[in-house]
Amino acid sequence: METALMESVNKLVKRNQIFGNPPTLKELLNPVEERDDPDSLYTFDGGNDEIVAQVQREMAEKSGGDDIIEIDNSGDEESNHKDDCSLAELITLCATLERQCLKHGDSELSLELPRQLRVFCAQLLWKQNLAKQQTTIDKFFT
Repeated sequence: METALMESVNKLVKRNQIFGNPPTLKELLNPVEERDDPDSLYTFDGGNDEIVAQVQREMAEKSGGDDIIEIDNSGDEESNHKDDCSLAELITLCATLERQCLKHGDSELSLELPRQLRVFCAQLLWKQNLAKQQTTIDKFFT
């Protein structure tokens, strides 16, 4: 794989697509731009939550506000379980929403949502069919 990569670099050099010295294999596999800088302001050890908090702080600073609103996501898991519905209910809701989009929506702008709803409904039907079990005719007569 390394030889193929270097052959590609050599082809680019021959076509005058690389200016200056061509990069070495080590430079291609571990570019300086992608190396971690532990002192960088954009290094986030806390993952997505820390990134979101940093963006919120920067947005608050730009808007001139001193208040940073902290959002507590701990209750999200409980609220998601309250809204759970069965696959059959979701399939019915998708079909209803698709019909209403076509009935009341702008014909040029609202075609994408019904298409996505059909795709989602097909996934739900596939998931619903996975849970079904085939029975034999003998079970009906015993």
